[in-house]
Amino acid sequence: THTNTNMLQSMKNASKKLRKRQSSTPDITSIFARAWDALDALGEKSTVDDDLYEINEVVDRIVAEDEQLQDRVSSSLAASDSLSDVPPDFDGPRWSSLNPTEEQVREVLSQFKVGKLLHSNEAFDLIDRVAGVHRRSVQSPLQEVHIPEGGTVTVVGDIHGQLTDLLTILEHRGYPSSLSYFVFNGDFVDRGPDQVEVLLGLYMLKLTFPNFVFFNRGNHEHPRLNERYAFEEQVMDRYDYRIYNAIQESFNRLPLCTTIDNKVFVAHGGLSSEEDVTLDDIRLIEWTAPLPRHKYISSRPERIMEALLWSDPREIEGWEKSSRGAGVRFGRSITEKFLGDNNLELMVRSHEVMQEGFEFLHEKKCLTVFSASNYSGKSLNKAAVAVFKHGGDYSEPHLHQFYAEVWSKEDSEQAREAETLQQLREQIFNHRHALLKAFLSADTEGTQHVSKETWCAIMAEVTEVPLEWHALLPYLCKVEKDDTIKYHSFIERFRIPLDKKLVGAWAKGVINEVCTKLYAASHSAQEVFDKIDKNGDGVLSYAEFCGAMMELDIGLTEAQVYDLMYTIDRDHDGSVSLEEFRNKFQSPQDLTMSDGLHQLMDELGEKLRDKKGHVRSAFKKMDADGSKGLTYEEFCAGIRDIEGIAASDEVLEELALMVDTNKSGNISYHEFKAAFVVKDVGDDGWQDAVVQRMNEVLYKGRMHLLRTFRLLDTDRSGTLTVEEFAVGLRAMNVVSEHKLTDAQIQELHRAIDADNDGEVDYAEFMACFQVVDDERSDNDE
Repeated sequence: THTNTNMLQSMKNASKKLRKRQSSTPDITSIFARAWDALDALGEKSTVDDDLYEINEVVDRIVAEDEQLQDRVSSSLAASDSLSDVPPDFDGPRWSSLNPTEEQVREVLSQFKVGKLLHSNEAFDLIDRVAGVHRRSVQSPLQEVHIPEGGTVTVVGDIHGQLTDLLTILEHRGYPSSLSYFVFNGDFVDRGPDQVEVLLGLYMLKLTFPNFVFFNRGNHEHPRLNERYAFEEQVMDRYDYRIYNAIQESFNRLPLCTTIDNKVFVAHGGLSSEEDVTLDDIRLIEWTAPLPRHKYISSRPERIMEALLWSDPREIEGWEKSSRGAGVRFGRSITEKFLGDNNLELMVRSHEVMQEGFEFLHEKKCLTVFSASNYSGKSLNKAAVAVFKHGGDYSEPHLHQFYAEVWSKEDSEQAREAETLQQLREQIFNHRHALLKAFLSADTEGTQHVSKETWCAIMAEVTEVPLEWHALLPYLCKVEKDDTIKYHSFIERFRIPLDKKLVGAWAKGVINEVCTKLYAASHSAQEVFDKIDKNGDGVLSYAEFCGAMMELDIGLTEAQVYDLMYTIDRDHDGSVSLEEFRNKFQSPQDLTMSDGLHQLMDELGEKLRDKKGHVRSAFKKMDADGSKGLTYEEFCAGIRDIEGIAASDEVLEELALMVDTNKSGNISYHEFKAAFVVKDVGDDGWQDAVVQRMNEVLYKGRMHLLRTFRLLDTDRSGTLTVEEFAVGLRAMNVVSEHKLTDAQIQELHRAIDADNDGEVDYAEFMACFQVVDDERSDNDE
């Protein structure tokens, strides 16, 4: 958390500096606001589309195969199942679910304000009892609420873990009572600073005033969203998986929508593209069953349910595809028909930030209410609630607007710009291969540059994010004097820096292994070439060459091999010759060595380079007197003692002279090691590309890996055994589109357990994977 805070502050400082330099750009604040909204929707879409969420099922299967690990995980999850008494030294707020009172709720909420929480046993009891209330009282996804005579019903929109907004609403509207009902319209959690406190606060209100408080489910009352937007992390920081699982079970019991006096329809999202939807259709939805992922939804009830959670209104006719990746954008005609067919007067929904806290659309037949002010500390929006009075006009509720806190407009704008820029960096990093391909295709003359117009067009097409790229361009890349952009430099500046202690050791080990295999392959590639090079012209296409390297099993994935091939193909003509490849890799020794020495070097390479540590152990064995240096006599005798090695005295003497690079007559360990390490004699761009590919796999899977690691961390120590760590990597490799090779995973195991204690600090490791802008980082320094 401390690292993330420093990173955010650094980004804010950089954003502030750049804003001064770019102050002439018109309406840049609004441009960043629109970009933040678009990227926020894209984040939800990627969550909907992300296949990596299937990692949980894979982990379950892997754990089930290990009886001891399964026992540990099961014991951990069940460790707190028995509700014991709260210890006498507990200094947090106390809660009794038996006959709770408004005074008790007020007292606990006041404790929440100062950072104190319920004891886990009382929190679990509260969650379980609220789920029980819903099991007994809610028999349909559609609940009916009637305004009490002389009273009101207040509809509250998204709160998103912002406790100050919940407290402000209760301060302004009062606590629930027989004359004051509340409908909380979903998205209680995710994103905000006090998500656990908000949910427990709402559940206390429900248990204390069960007949006056009603909940609708939002799209964020779902584990997929909770994993991405930090609710799961907050629960685990404060409690454990027992509490988290109980919360998820309680979410499944929440109804989907509410009618007020059979005249107002309230749902979190909106309406579907299905025709002639009635309230009876909604009542028939199996709402307690998990909603399938969008791409697996096939039935009418599922499409209606998804829309109630995800859809958005727009000033269009009919409907169109949603940028969220779930639900639809529905127009005026759909709203009018749904209300008319069901004898309703108004639809109230939430789900979208509104600058004034509310917005009417569709000739004031559709009202959006959003109740989290200055959403995420970056939106500068008001919050609002809609109040319906008994005997009042259902189409004209009273809209109460408010700000829960006073904040600096400049600070909020800078925070929004900083987060937007960071999301843009991540988008560029995630799409860098497709971007490079597009730039190369557009650069028909091979100038390594593109115009600003071309850059904007490619960014929009490849990222599929409709942003004002022309205005954002100065924040992301350098414009040359001729008004063009050097696209290689643009792409290369966004990267995951190597942590030398953790990731750096892994990367070095992988590259050394690959270089060794490539050196061997460069001598055996001819046979593969002869099979693939059908026309005998001595060149291969990228696809042919990648296939050849995959057949040779050099320890790289196909995408990583492509990066290697790109550096070999100097003229970028789409083909690579065998000679280009063989000339790129060699041992650092003199290429004029005799045939006998060449053969000996190959034999020694196979002996000394096949496993980690063999070079060092061989040197120590030869250095019998511990002098840290070898005489020629010691060296030659040691080589003769290696099993399977046979060479004449002349070849051994030639070898000793070659290894002794400074001609001192004594061979140091550094010289010995250098003789048997394969190096890339061309540029090392492919090595960086391979390392970034490896980092990308862990970066894209970081949330899922962290969740898996927390599950396996049965004693909550923050560490895992190497074997437990491997479970997460294996599971990720099953479901991820981009994978690590077995050799890369094995090398990672060695690197992360450098002290050989068998344990891994997984949080420290995962914190290494953040995208940075190299140029911006240099400027900040």
